[in-house]
Amino acid sequence: MKKLYRRSISGLLALLICFTAILGSGVTAFAAASTGETADSYSVAFPRDGDANLDYSGTWGHDELHYMNGWTSGEATWMTTLHTIGSFDGQACYCIEPGVPRLLGKTYSHHGEDYWKNYPSDCNSTIDADTIKTLLGRIMQYGYQGNLSTSWRSQNDADADKLAHMMATQALVWETVVGERDANFNHVDPGSADAVKSVYRTTHPLYSRFSAYYDSIEDSVQKHTIVPSFMAKSTGKAQTVELNWDGSCYSATLTDTNGVLGNYRFSANQTGVSFSVQGNVLTISTQNAPTGTLRVTAEKEALRKGVVVWSDGHYGPDGTMQDVVTYSATVSDPVTAFLNLKVSYGSTKIIKTSEDGKVDGITFTITGEGVNQSVTTDRNGEIHIDNLMPGVYTVTEQSYDKYVPQESHRVTVLAGQTATVSFNNVLRRGELTVTKTSEDGLNQGVKFHLFGTSLSGLPVDEYAVTEENGVATFRDVLIGTGYTLEEMDTAIRYVVPNSQSAAVEWNSVTNKSFSNILKKFNVTVTKSDCEVGTAQGDASLAGAAYGIYKGDQLVDTYYTDENGQFFIPVDLETKTWGEKIKMPANVWNVYPGDDAYDFYYKNNDNIYGYTFASDTKDKLVDWMACDVDTSNMYDSGMLSDGRVVGMTQDWSSDTTAYQLIVLHRIDASEVKEKTVLTLACMGLDWSLRSKIVEYNKSNDQYRIQVVDYSEYATDDDYNAGITKLTTEIISGSVPDIFLTSNLPIDKYAAKGVIADLNTFMDGGNGLSRDYFVPQVMSALEKDGKLYELPTSFSVQTYALSSIASQYDTWNVAAVQDAMTQLQEGATVFSDGWTKNTALSNCLSRNLSAFVDWTTGKCEFDSEAFQQLLAFCNSFPAETSDGDGAIAYASSADIAVDDAMWESDATRITNGKQLMSTTGMYSFDSYIWNVYAIRDKITFTGYPTEDGSGSSFELQMPMAISSVTKYPDAAWDFVCSIIKKMNTIDENNYYYGFPISQAAFDAEMTDIMTEQYQLDENGEQVDWDGDGEPDKAIRGSYETMENGETVYKDVYALTQEDIDQILGVINSTRSVYDYDQEILDIITDEVAAYFAGDKDVQTTASMIQSRVNLYVQEQR
Repeated sequence: MKKLYRRSISGLLALLICFTAILGSGVTAFAAASTGETADSYSVAFPRDGDANLDYSGTWGHDELHYMNGWTSGEATWMTTLHTIGSFDGQACYCIEPGVPRLLGKTYSHHGEDYWKNYPSDCNSTIDADTIKTLLGRIMQYGYQGNLSTSWRSQNDADADKLAHMMATQALVWETVVGERDANFNHVDPGSADAVKSVYRTTHPLYSRFSAYYDSIEDSVQKHTIVPSFMAKSTGKAQTVELNWDGSCYSATLTDTNGVLGNYRFSANQTGVSFSVQGNVLTISTQNAPTGTLRVTAEKEALRKGVVVWSDGHYGPDGTMQDVVTYSATVSDPVTAFLNLKVSYGSTKIIKTSEDGKVDGITFTITGEGVNQSVTTDRNGEIHIDNLMPGVYTVTEQSYDKYVPQESHRVTVLAGQTATVSFNNVLRRGELTVTKTSEDGLNQGVKFHLFGTSLSGLPVDEYAVTEENGVATFRDVLIGTGYTLEEMDTAIRYVVPNSQSAAVEWNSVTNKSFSNILKKFNVTVTKSDCEVGTAQGDASLAGAAYGIYKGDQLVDTYYTDENGQFFIPVDLETKTWGEKIKMPANVWNVYPGDDAYDFYYKNNDNIYGYTFASDTKDKLVDWMACDVDTSNMYDSGMLSDGRVVGMTQDWSSDTTAYQLIVLHRIDASEVKEKTVLTLACMGLDWSLRSKIVEYNKSNDQYRIQVVDYSEYATDDDYNAGITKLTTEIISGSVPDIFLTSNLPIDKYAAKGVIADLNTFMDGGNGLSRDYFVPQVMSALEKDGKLYELPTSFSVQTYALSSIASQYDTWNVAAVQDAMTQLQEGATVFSDGWTKNTALSNCLSRNLSAFVDWTTGKCEFDSEAFQQLLAFCNSFPAETSDGDGAIAYASSADIAVDDAMWESDATRITNGKQLMSTTGMYSFDSYIWNVYAIRDKITFTGYPTEDGSGSSFELQMPMAISSVTKYPDAAWDFVCSIIKKMNTIDENNYYYGFPISQAAFDAEMTDIMTEQYQLDENGEQVDWDGDGEPDKAIRGSYETMENGETVYKDVYALTQEDIDQILGVINSTRSVYDYDQEILDIITDEVAAYFAGDKDVQTTASMIQSRVNLYVQEQR
């Protein structure tokens, strides 16, 4: 009865609302008038007569609802009401005052967008009036636009679609007005209030269509104002991003996760700022540091509908007459976003060292980036300068008379970091030469002694010996006056010359001369033929050697003639010889010349033309630049018409087929342009050569250009290529990629030109750390940074007698004690080791213990280094190779065990030798080198205090420049080479253990698995006829049984064998170190100590001084 009553009342209300309807059910007309434009507004109720979904049970209506901020909707049990302007079938309009009554016969006034200027703030606590207006325009931009029709029936698909579209538009208008939408059009939880969307029940016949339009309009309005993810719509909420200095400019790179960068244009409030958009990445750069905060503005031009309000002039939920909105012409709706940029200050630290220990009170001037400041070192020789704008600064030391003038250093200061620059004062030195003459012309090998006190107060006590030209040179002598120069050990045949006083000046050469006068007697030596006295036939008397002895001591050796090696042109027409011409360095094959060049020759992948007169060579052909793999090239040459030919064989397919390659010139325009990345190396491995050619052929965007600096090496200076590369790096010409074998990679890393490869792996592109063998990665890292990655590795270690396992620390003291337990006459290393052999091996495995390129610290004056020198000095000066000498092997290979040949392995097991250098290059090499004595030796490494005597040797290690313009391409190349060389299926790692952990594990599993020999059909075979399939031999080793040499085959390694190999790898913590410049300095200085002319402390001090100066100059 109650439901019937409510339905009756609802029907009565509907009848009243429809009172002025013109022959229509559910339509109420309103008249609005103003001094300007007027309009009639109509409310149209649905469903209408004839609607198949006509239902009075409540599915089309709603209960009384109470929204946010005091807005309401009265109960409308059975109908859904929509609104028009102008006529019953007029333009759609939308209520903006839910709950305010619609009154008959009231005047509506036309208002433009200025309506919202006085809109009360308490009507909407979520957004302001201007935002309400803007959002309404955007809703109508994407919502229903058009006329309403009283003929709409929900069973008609097109009518239902328009009804639902208009319902969704009205719901979103109400959500905006009552405060259920924020400024970004995100929905706001109404809390205890009713949600506007509940005005349409889920049982409404059009609810699914309504929801789809609701979601669509919402999405469009939200996207309308989406700004880049790193920006804010207001200046107050804009984040601040740090600009970084990259060596040439300040820049920031930002990624937009909203994907809208392309819709915006960018500007800044300071000049000189540039913007670059690549996809979703924005790069901001400026040459000059910004003053204060740099604000970036992003602007997007957008459109929305103009908002027209029909109102009685009253606002809010307590208004007298319900206001409505409709749309007008499209208006501009720009979207703006903001970002702040800043530059943080950095600092620099000046470190002063000096040869004489004077480091305090030294004045420096620092200039750059608007700074011109004089500073002075403290008692520790250090200066800290803070609050420096990032950029490049020049640091200059004040000149002091007693020191060599210092060159200014350029230092790059980065935001939030401290840049360190080091200066080392070296005392001024000069050079003194002694020219030795004698009446008999025997001037080579004469020793002179220079001694006294230098101008700096330090003692000078030096020796020099004349060379074959009779000149002895004292180099790097501290300047001073009053030195004494004397000839030592004057031969008995001469009158002893008087000593002389000498002065040494800076940057100049002092010349002195000594002349030996013979104690007069005559000796005549005549070389003649024993039969006729003169040379017979075409024989020659040249080349005979004579020795002059003092007692049993050989004084000198003489030859009747001597010959050099020269290139001698021959004129075949006149049959005459040309002048002798010295060959250029690194010549392999020589071909006849022509009008263009005197001759052609090959070197590595290149063909050169050489000109005698100017002693110059021109590179004519670079096979790699032509994408030709020369790994299997037999020969090549130049044709008379300028073409180039080469013959190769492809071992990967038909080994009986050869390929003739002919190169001819084409116009540069015919060559597809690619971005070129340079790869610097000192010699290129054939396998990497093939991979680079393959990469260049397959990559459409990039190509690798190899610059092989070994081509610059000469007979006199093998390191000329390294010198050239280093000079180019200093001048700013840095390769993109380095093949670091034989390159001083630590030196380049200290200069800041080598990238930390950890940053690439952390970025998620290419290879990750999990790909690599972890122990090698740990050894490669220096202060947490990774500068190079190899394709494979081996371990250089020492095989030791098992007695070494009794020592907790394997150091020099342990070596000396262990020697007492071996038989008399036993040696530490191979019988052929000398002082220099020991020094070279020890330093190459331990150099990093005394040089830290990261900090520039050297420790060659340490007790540990002095112990190393003393240890090496205990070896003989020269190898004895006379009768009865025992020959030796260079590794632990097993060899024939007889009286005249004993391998290191045999000598160790027999107690004749303590240890031997050996290398583990692969699981197979373990069989060849170690297997026979694996239970009789241990692998402890070079004697050190920390047990780090073993070292990894890297194969094809690669590094990436920190200043390359193409870091991602360089990293992609490095990853591609490593992956190809570690492909498990193809076993591409041709030498060493694979660096890939997966490939390493696969090879380890393979070597532990017995396999069988197969025929061409893949079937097991029984070649020896014993009824069992023949196992595949994994390796063989040589040993002795009953006094005879026998060979043993190994079919698989055991877990115990693998554990021994893994033990060596896992205990290795360093990388085989190599720096020829440092080794040359040490070898030069240690010669006097090995000869007994200097003590170990003085020698170590001189090495420390020279190497420290070299390291500081190179950093």
